[in-house]
Amino acid sequence: MKILQINASARREGANSTKVANRVTERLQAANPGAAVTLRDLAANPVPAAKGFAQAEADLEATLAA
Repeated sequence: MKILQINASARREGANSTKVANRVTERLQAANPGAAVTLRDLAANPVPAAKGFAQAEADLEATLAA
């Protein structure tokens, strides 16, 4: 199983959405110990707008395939 957690909150510390996402990921990992987790933090590493949607999608597919 692969788990992709995408955090997009501008509040890097203490964001409620990140807390919920972390908890969901923890539960998925507990239920699937061999799961590979990929964390994308869009506040820390935004997807450049110049890439466009097609390139961003290709980058995501490459990340998931790794």
